[in-house]
Amino acid sequence: MIVVLNENKAVFDATGVSRWHDAGYDGSLGLSLTFERFPIEANMKDNVSALFTDIAPLVDGDGHGYFTAMAHLQVAPGRKIVQMYEPDAPGTVGLVDGFLKDTALPLLLKMKPDTGFRSMIWPKAGYDSVYGQLMPFCTLVNSAGNSGDSNYSKLMKDEAWLGCGAVALVNGEWRVENYTSSSEYVDFCAPTGFYQPTTTGIAVNQFGTSFSGPFLSGQIALINHFFLKNIGRSLSMSEMTAFLKANSVDMGITGKDVYTGNGLVILPDPTSINLKDYETAIVVPVAGSTESEEDMASTPSSWATEAATWATDNGLIVGDETGDCKWQDTLTREQLAVILKRYSDKFITD
Repeated sequence: MIVVLNENKAVFDATGVSRWHDAGYDGSLGLSLTFERFPIEANMKDNVSALFTDIAPLVDGDGHGYFTAMAHLQVAPGRKIVQMYEPDAPGTVGLVDGFLKDTALPLLLKMKPDTGFRSMIWPKAGYDSVYGQLMPFCTLVNSAGNSGDSNYSKLMKDEAWLGCGAVALVNGEWRVENYTSSSEYVDFCAPTGFYQPTTTGIAVNQFGTSFSGPFLSGQIALINHFFLKNIGRSLSMSEMTAFLKANSVDMGITGKDVYTGNGLVILPDPTSINLKDYETAIVVPVAGSTESEEDMASTPSSWATEAATWATDNGLIVGDETGDCKWQDTLTREQLAVILKRYSDKFITD
């Protein structure tokens, strides 16, 4: 169980995170990706797992991956995180068209993560053919870097990634951190200088865009928890970007700038969100996707997989004549009546 540190209260109050926690949104609906590999410590074992452990060991020499994941979990303490794996170095021949497209992408399309974060140097763009296919249901965040180099993370140039700069709350006022790398592809900024617990429970103060990116992704996890609960789906990247822009505050420079993008995201009161603006949206796969619309409609989202399995195992939902349960379709009153009757027959006795 993740313990939210009291040391983070001021930052969480100032960014709207506290009121979302108070309203019951902790990220427990939905799934996040981290693009770092690290051993899964006892204090996060209920929240973190890893893909492809048979071919990629979990090694984290300096603890960076652990602490960026903990930064995300401080904002979204109920969230499940999966460690992604990308073999070799950026630009390696066959990385995109090989492992990522042939092995990782089909799995990610089935898992349907709704956000993810990368907090390490990645000096190459050109991954939209893979990660762009997650955009109908997922918003990925890439930290801008601390070196002042506009080329620190070229991945922000890709359409599938939001770039994130850093600000710190100092004596009740926000300060743009001067180590943040500048780039026209920085979209937003988020706090750094907040606390994460060590493996022994000691609160340590961590600075750098390495922690602002997971913070923003944590806010996205809270937002998607809200929408998954209330309309049954996560926001597409375009919807999420519009939502974040509508709830961001300029950090000293009016309009978009190269250090803080569109500004700092302040989560609104969740009761003020008009769900009707989102209920009629139709989310379709990106062109070139290996998954058809029919496949998407027949596969339960990651957050509903356990419940869907339980419903089918207990005979409450059996699907059509081909066994297709059409998990993303609308439920009619007739179908609901049948499910309730099956539940009553199986579980309720006079």
